[in-house]
Amino acid sequence: GKVKFTADIASFGNGQFVVSVGSQPRFVPAPDTQSYSNYQTVDLGTFDIERTGSAKVEIRTKANGWQPINLRTIRIAPVR
Repeated sequence: GKVKFTADIASFGNGQFVVSVGSQPRFVPAPDTQSYSNYQTVDLGTFDIERTGSAKVEIRTKANGWQPINLRTIRIAPVR
């Protein structure tokens, strides 16, 4: 079914990163929170997970436009 991912992120600058669930990549802009300890909740996207069991979730840098981020929490919720 469909699931929504959100995360608490802190960063300087306006970089981007990639969130992938299975073979579904999404480019996500990082918020400029002006501090590595000032977190903001970011929508990482809605993904379709077709099978029950485990699913591979990756968060990685984007080749161009990358800035360091602090990632504190990832939340996963079903979309109803």
